[in-house]
Amino acid sequence: MPHPAIEILERVPSTMDAARERIQRNIVQLEGEEPTPFAGILTREQTAGRGQRGRVWNSRPNASLCATFYFRHGLDLPKELGVVALLAGVAVAHALNAEAAAHGVQADLGLKWPNDVLLAGKKVGGILVETTRTPEGKTVALIGIGINLSAGAFPGELASTATTLETVGIAIADQTVLTARLAEALQEQATLFRQEGLSGLMQRWRALDRTGGRHFHTERGSVRITGIAEGVDDNGRLLLRLPDQTFLAVASASTLQERVS
Repeated sequence: MPHPAIEILERVPSTMDAARERIQRNIVQLEGEEPTPFAGILTREQTAGRGQRGRVWNSRPNASLCATFYFRHGLDLPKELGVVALLAGVAVAHALNAEAAAHGVQADLGLKWPNDVLLAGKKVGGILVETTRTPEGKTVALIGIGINLSAGAFPGELASTATTLETVGIAIADQTVLTARLAEALQEQATLFRQEGLSGLMQRWRALDRTGGRHFHTERGSVRITGIAEGVDDNGRLLLRLPDQTFLAVASASTLQERVS
């Protein structure tokens, strides 16, 4: 499979915002279900990036991979938008496993619901999925992916929860190669999803799941509910075990603290 074309920018506030602008201005177009001429955007430095729930994801020059990919691939968007985040997590883990193998490294990669990529139990990357519309009104998913390459010392509490690829011996000399690998992995997972449906995707996601045993909290109206993660259901929702030992499936929740068992 030829490497997808990636637009490379030296410095940008946010690859997500830059990608949205290119779709809305018809600079990047959909040819059938595939974007053209670029599969996504990579920047060497991001100055105003964001993660889930408004968290900041910025990067010093070349310290992190910061990219956004245009994604449709036959999905019924926005109806199947929740599938995109799960699919993207599996794709990122598989791409990083392939990169690790290319470096002769056996990496312990996993996923923490809903959007964290873990390496040896620590966060090495994150995924943010948003949508935009083409001038013709067609919905496009934008998949933002951030991966710590060689970020050095992390500030404050991040020092105990974050890591980099370089830490385990994966030195990325050319970000464009890894970015193309990510684009290919997204395409491969989209093809598998069309062939196997949600059950096949959930099987691959669960094989990478490192969510169990962590405290999460969610909101129901004005009530905050706290529970311990017991996995993910067949629809990709987080299963929380509540203090009264009942279970609640939620589509949105935040980590309260790290693994407790």
